[in-house]
Amino acid sequence: MFRNRPALTLSILVLSVATLFANSQSVPAQSQNQNAPNLSGTWELVEDHSGVTMKLNDAGFPRVTVVIAQEGSQIRITQKQIKRGIGTVKEYSYYTDGRGETNPGRVELYPRYVANFESVSGWQKERLLIKFSTEHLKWFGRGVADSWVTRKDEWRLGSYGATLILTISTVRRESGGLYVGSDQSQTVSGGAGLEKRKLTFKRI
Repeated sequence: MFRNRPALTLSILVLSVATLFANSQSVPAQSQNQNAPNLSGTWELVEDHSGVTMKLNDAGFPRVTVVIAQEGSQIRITQKQIKRGIGTVKEYSYYTDGRGETNPGRVELYPRYVANFESVSGWQKERLLIKFSTEHLKWFGRGVADSWVTRKDEWRLGSYGATLILTISTVRRESGGLYVGSDQSQTVSGGAGLEKRKLTFKRI
């Protein structure tokens, strides 16, 4: 009756060790986001710093609100904007586990039509980084000038979590070509430039 008990005990021991090993393997993956801040909330744009700083009370300042829902590795951003009395709502999803995502747009004050934006997202310390795939743009005139634009978004909380800061870094590289300017033809020489824009949102 008790002949099979040693084998049964050994099976239970093996199963227990396997369970412990599986759990130990999953801990590092879970701990990667333990220090990630929670960006969830409703945030109103109050300052745009891009060379010349504009604030909420300035004439012509865009009315923009972002609503962020953060669940596990998914971050959903809903951008609501009012321009010339017309309201628009756009939704974007990002995944911080590095799987990549495609969205029909991205957070911008002056959006333009682009079919899709591909990107890869992840946490770097306490900052959410979104790296977008390089865009190839063509400028037509008397000839064609090409440019390649790479953009990176960095989201972080301000002091005491009362503000949310989005820093947009854009690198533009241009090839040579001939195009028509506002009053005469101009030649574009190859080159590259870095632009940064900082948007500050207040929790509401």
